[in-house]
Amino acid sequence: MILARDQIYAQARRNMTFPKGTKVYNLGSGFQKYDGVVGVDIGRSADIKHDLNVTPWPIESDSADVCTAFHSFEHLESVVKTMNEAHRVLKPGGRLIIEVPFYRSPTAFQDPTHTIFFAASSMIYFCNPLYAYTDKLYKQLYFSYGWPSSNRLSSRLFKKFIHKYPRFYDKFLSIFLPVRIIIFELEPVK
Repeated sequence: MILARDQIYAQARRNMTFPKGTKVYNLGSGFQKYDGVVGVDIGRSADIKHDLNVTPWPIESDSADVCTAFHSFEHLESVVKTMNEAHRVLKPGGRLIIEVPFYRSPTAFQDPTHTIFFAASSMIYFCNPLYAYTDKLYKQLYFSYGWPSSNRLSSRLFKKFIHKYPRFYDKFLSIFLPVRIIIFELEPVK
């Protein structure tokens, strides 16, 4: 089942409700509990108690319509291994939604268990066959800098500018005005 990009992300962050029959796994779920969503984490509140650093995950191949990872990938030992496992469990046309702290955000360095930091171009290493990190490729469908919500014209114009010029933002402007989070939506190429 393929859902529209805005529908997937809005549902994922609001209340994690999806159309009936959609198989959703929340990777690194922590204490997040949503009806019909299978939480996967080492904590006792998870539906599937498993360390995501250990592969293979106890999830059937090609079984997930959507995998979400809200502030969990930055805690894992190997993003390459994690991306390979997510690729394995996602159905063709499935979606992987990742939300992580932006590498210049103070929250990226605040937690001593963060092992990796993300920028706008981080996922290119999983979307471009020229890089030899893995043969499990994705297509990036969506990227967003998470900026505090504001209806002010200046905020909207700034966000539009940084989305148009992400390399310039990451390299220069983010030193002075770092966003808090970044969001990726990826589809496995199968």
